[in-house]
Amino acid sequence: MFLINEHKPAILAISETWLVPDSRFRVPGYACLRDDRDDGYAGSAILIKRSLAYTSISLPLHSRQFNAVAVRSLNISILSIYIPHPNSSLISELKSVLSSIPSPVLVLGDFNAHHTFWGSHSCDGFATLLVDLFDELNICVLNDGTSTRRVYPNQNPRTAVDLSLCSPSLASLSSWSILPSTHGSDHYPILLSIAQRSIPVAKANPLLKYKVNRANWPAYADSVDCLVDTLPKMSDDENILLYYDSLVRILKFSADLHVPLKKTGLDFIMSPPWWDNECTVMVNKRRKAENSYSLLMSRENFLEYQRTDAEYKRLLSRKKKHGWTKFCESLDPRSPSSFVWARIKRFRCSVSSSDPTSSDESIWLDAFADTLAPPSVPTKDCFPSSSFLPSTDSLDAPFSYSELHCVLLDLKDSSPGEDGIPYSFLVNLNDKAKHSYLDMVNRFLETGIVPDPWKSQIIIPIRKPRKDPLDCNSYRPIALSSTLAKIMEHLIKNRFGVDNRKQRFACQDSVWLQ
Repeated sequence: MFLINEHKPAILAISETWLVPDSRFRVPGYACLRDDRDDGYAGSAILIKRSLAYTSISLPLHSRQFNAVAVRSLNISILSIYIPHPNSSLISELKSVLSSIPSPVLVLGDFNAHHTFWGSHSCDGFATLLVDLFDELNICVLNDGTSTRRVYPNQNPRTAVDLSLCSPSLASLSSWSILPSTHGSDHYPILLSIAQRSIPVAKANPLLKYKVNRANWPAYADSVDCLVDTLPKMSDDENILLYYDSLVRILKFSADLHVPLKKTGLDFIMSPPWWDNECTVMVNKRRKAENSYSLLMSRENFLEYQRTDAEYKRLLSRKKKHGWTKFCESLDPRSPSSFVWARIKRFRCSVSSSDPTSSDESIWLDAFADTLAPPSVPTKDCFPSSSFLPSTDSLDAPFSYSELHCVLLDLKDSSPGEDGIPYSFLVNLNDKAKHSYLDMVNRFLETGIVPDPWKSQIIIPIRKPRKDPLDCNSYRPIALSSTLAKIMEHLIKNRFGVDNRKQRFACQDSVWLQ
């Protein structure tokens, strides 16, 4: 997490993951594609930012003597590989795998192969065969000779087993370097950047962008009251829509002044809830011990680093256990379930490990849309003409302020529609502004005019648990409408509910909303 927060990589290749196939693993903001071993040892994985489009690459069948996973993204094929016990029999399988990947390629992994060509102190037989294979497949080695692994005091420090390979077209564009700290591993992280590859930035656009629980509602309501006097008169159809647009602008303008905005925080992974300053101090202490050993690889410095690392692990285990116990003791029957589950997820920092093999939504999105709405609808001429004649029926009477007041009493904020206006923007208005909204609603119902924003919805597909992410039937649609329109729907629903209990009928020209 430290590395991700500091460097914000678009793609991570991880060797020796030590995950069993059914284990849960998650890094917030990243999709994870893995190749696990049944016994939980070895393993390789690729983490890729969810803002990037990617497709999993199917690899040829190979033995379980190595783990490999590949994706295609940014017009590059990325392969993550881990070979725990290299031997000459693997060369033909590696050739089959590397040859199957579309060019240009980027190969990252722990080959456990020593060769002076990439920085090791000696050459072994497997590494020599690898060099020949790389020459045959026209693959470049990006390593600059720097050691990639921290060794024991009595070992030769020139040890490079983690290789970064690429196609010739990427070699001149690539920048390769080793980070100075292992962060608890015995391998140094490798930082690789490729020029002329633009990484799309995921811009946060939350539906509810305001911190409504920290709003200055009295000041907000007074600001709206000062501006509603500038609203145009609703004398004709055009002015009615202008009135609506002006009211929306007034609500947003006043909110920007008196309701703080949310911070997105998409580029930062939060620490777990049990993390405190003592943990941070211990991290720095371990880093200092590792730096001392790197400068002078003596037995004393190595033992000091091991002691510090063990102390760090014990502290984190104790903090996590204490934090969980404290959290459980703080719960009571009145604790909101949303808070409880949100905190549990932060403790676990894990969800189902099954990420889709592709982020290409076009595979299922069109079929999903067809389940929501038909491909075509009748033209306006096919519908019977509507007449808005005066009516004496009580159902058609203009809505009163008391009806609006009853509706607003029961509303709680939820995700708004396209206009971004939550219920609380109307609930916390003064009477003057509420009357302005009510007058507008009554004019809409009197004339039959509907603003265009009320005719559209935001549809969010929510994947059902343990369902195929590439199947359109695996998603449940959530529709978000304008809250200004939904309040009007509540008014109509309440009136039909009250009057129907008395009369058990509705007038012929009434329109039912469900």
